[in-house]
Amino acid sequence: MRFLTYINIFILLTLSGCGYHLAGTVSSLPPDVKKIAIPQFSNKTLRPDIENQFTSALLDEFVKGGKVEVVPEKAADAVVLGVITSFESTPISFTGGDVIQEYRVTVRLEVSLIKKADESVIWKDKDINYFADYKNDPDVAVSEANRDTAVKKIAVDLARQLYSNILEGF
Repeated sequence: MRFLTYINIFILLTLSGCGYHLAGTVSSLPPDVKKIAIPQFSNKTLRPDIENQFTSALLDEFVKGGKVEVVPEKAADAVVLGVITSFESTPISFTGGDVIQEYRVTVRLEVSLIKKADESVIWKDKDINYFADYKNDPDVAVSEANRDTAVKKIAVDLARQLYSNILEGF
């Protein structure tokens, strides 16, 4: 019994000094950043409306997460700035008759979190790449709907990752 007590104490002391933490309990934000603004992302691509999808997905993730208050830019302590730099849809598989069977849509972004008080960069990633595959269809409307679903998946997956990266510093 005494041996188990010593082991438990050893484990607690070891874990307390190694940087171990439960997911979602650590924030890399400065203590004075309690309110964040997420204005419309910029779109440097030819793909219309993509900036709305990515901005909305990130807003939803921050509101759902509830760790910081999402407010208009004038009331914010920090601002998330996003730029969609590239949108590509490339064929990745073909049928025996050289007909495109599947595409991969890739979106590249730059995202940063800027502290408003001194305009310092709290967090930044200039090379974010996400992709999703979708099926081609002889019916153009179906193929476009499949592509839109893939873009929405990218936006949601990216928003989850950005939320984690910005708040937990990974």
